[in-house]
Amino acid sequence: MCCSCGGGSTSATTPPTPPPTPPPTPPPIWYTTGGATTAPVLVGDTVLQVSQAVQDQFNIGDPIIIGYGTANVEENTVAAFGSIILQTGVVNAHPSGIQVVVNSAAIAAGDPVTHYRGKKIKFWLPNYQMMPMLRTQSIQVHASTFPGETCDLQWFDRFVLSSLSGQALVTVNVQRGIANRTEARMGMFQQLEITMPGSSEPLRALERPRYGNKDKKEMYQDYGGNQGSVRIRIGQTASQNSVRKTFSQQFEYVYVETPELAFTICPAHANVEFPSDRVKALRYAHLDLLILEMRGETKFTGILPQLWGVLPLSEEVEAMTAPPDAETCAASAAWGSPQELSLPRPALLQSF
Repeated sequence: MCCSCGGGSTSATTPPTPPPTPPPTPPPIWYTTGGATTAPVLVGDTVLQVSQAVQDQFNIGDPIIIGYGTANVEENTVAAFGSIILQTGVVNAHPSGIQVVVNSAAIAAGDPVTHYRGKKIKFWLPNYQMMPMLRTQSIQVHASTFPGETCDLQWFDRFVLSSLSGQALVTVNVQRGIANRTEARMGMFQQLEITMPGSSEPLRALERPRYGNKDKKEMYQDYGGNQGSVRIRIGQTASQNSVRKTFSQQFEYVYVETPELAFTICPAHANVEFPSDRVKALRYAHLDLLILEMRGETKFTGILPQLWGVLPLSEEVEAMTAPPDAETCAASAAWGSPQELSLPRPALLQSF
């Protein structure tokens, strides 16, 4: 989640031309750390049978993804070895041969907090302002936050992905009012507002869905952009595992893949902040960005690479690691709400 992005305003501009024709086949999934299991995994199991070569790619304490790329994907932690011994039993059953990978080379979650190579960094952004989170050789990622009940609480509510020239690729907003949705209708978007280039309205449903499994519990549609260097998958899955993030069996996501980066933008409730108040947890539903694969991050620019420590920390970004003071809180509150604003581009955008 930029480098030199030019001046101007973050207000709406004339929609760019539509992206190129979607790729005929789903984009490949890259793995750098991980491999396949050699035996089925039953619900409650705490051991994953893998080869020694796969085991050697993990360390004790690594967060991992089990069943990556399947509807039953879940997270866990490596506790010990003798194959891979998990910290807790698995939630789902998995067949032999499913992929087990280290969970997220980096994470920018909705708090916002980012994880990078075992390091957790908490930071604060100016609310309602599009900030340059990440720029690679293929894509730019800007994001904005919204505040909670107290000044120190904020979450991501919007991600805007664009080419290096500024051409829009996809805009993702979290939907408000998901607390009132009691039924999940596959195919209809109820958690994310996803706007594609050439459209002024978010997608209401997948227009030409493909199905990831025979029982049609996974639906997706692929798009191409930036002359084929960016591939975007918009999808939905139906899984019990989704309840932990959305209180719903339906889970919506935007998966993005470039030559140097693969990440997912997905919805999440604020149960960490409001563990005993489901209404508030859903009121502050937000977006998480999970980076599943990246290479060459020393060539990236933006706020996140500085927080990860792969680039020198500027004074502006270093200030983001300190909780906001009373003056900053008052200034943030004065901005109003994102629907009411036509925001000037922050000076910070000029420095990357």
